[in-house]
Amino acid sequence: PSDVLAAGDVVAVEAVTKKDKDETWPPGTYALRQIPKISGGVVALDPHTGRVLAMSGGFSAGLSEFNRATQAKRQPRSSPSFTSRRSTRGLPRRARFSMRRS
Repeated sequence: PSDVLAAGDVVAVEAVTKKDKDETWPPGTYALRQIPKISGGVVALDPHTGRVLAMSGGFSAGLSEFNRATQAKRQPRSSPSFTSRRSTRGLPRRARFSMRRS
C-alpha cells in the first residue's frame, strides 16, 4: 500500500512457508519485517515453586548485547525473588504488606 511504502524504500522481508499447522503459503511468498523501536524482556515463573520456566531478554543480541530479562531494573514488587517468596510462604495472591525495613 502506498500509505506504508514508497518507491525506493528499503524494507526487511522474510520468506514464509507455513501459514499454520496444516496449511502452507505458496512458494515466493514474503512477509514484511521490521526492527522494533523498543525492546523488552520477560521471565516466566512457576507460581508454586518459583522455578524459571522461560526467559527472553530482547529482540536481537546482534543489535544490543544488553539482556533485558537479567540486567534491566524491574518495576517495584515485580522481582522473581519477591514473587517466589510470597508463593512459597503460602500467602494469598492479594496479600498486602510493607517492604519497609524496621
